[in-house]
Amino acid sequence: MHTSPSPRNLVLIGFMGTGKSAIGRAIARGLSVRHLDTDCEIERRFQMDIPRIFAEHGEAAFRSAEQDVLRRLTQRGSPAAAPPRLVISTGGGTPMREENVELLREIGQIVWLSAPIATVLQRVGRNLKQRPLLAGHQDNPQQRIRQLMAEREPRYASLAELRVDTSPFASPKDAAAHIISLLQQNEDI
Repeated sequence: MHTSPSPRNLVLIGFMGTGKSAIGRAIARGLSVRHLDTDCEIERRFQMDIPRIFAEHGEAAFRSAEQDVLRRLTQRGSPAAAPPRLVISTGGGTPMREENVELLREIGQIVWLSAPIATVLQRVGRNLKQRPLLAGHQDNPQQRIRQLMAEREPRYASLAELRVDTSPFASPKDAAAHIISLLQQNEDI
């Protein structure tokens, strides 16, 4: 198993609508560390939102930019000094690119945020147009979510050191407190 400098970064993976961004921000606040959202980094680079990136540049360009963000995260700090502690929220498809798997492991401890299809649909259903992989499936987004989850969940499971179902929590802050508690129990933070 790979070892990383302590303290470790925390990397959140999971399907859209599981709370990676909101919970990531709450965890970072709870630990008094910085939060980095890979999707926001990509939007800054392109100076446009993700649906527009997909429309104007295509998914391949988005995925290449995503990988570049991960590469830059692995280059922070040096072997002699631990990198700054970060909570990193990734896009739902980030782990699907084979080249990203080792980068994610190198960046930090991986936590998989999950939720049932009904919860995901409830959370993203109002903004399907903001979700490029669901935008063309407005007639039956549940079927598309089920298909994408079936493709992605085995990869999430193979990477995650911890899995947390976010559906029972009333707020991102509650989910973050639970995750922090689990990590402290395991002495991972």
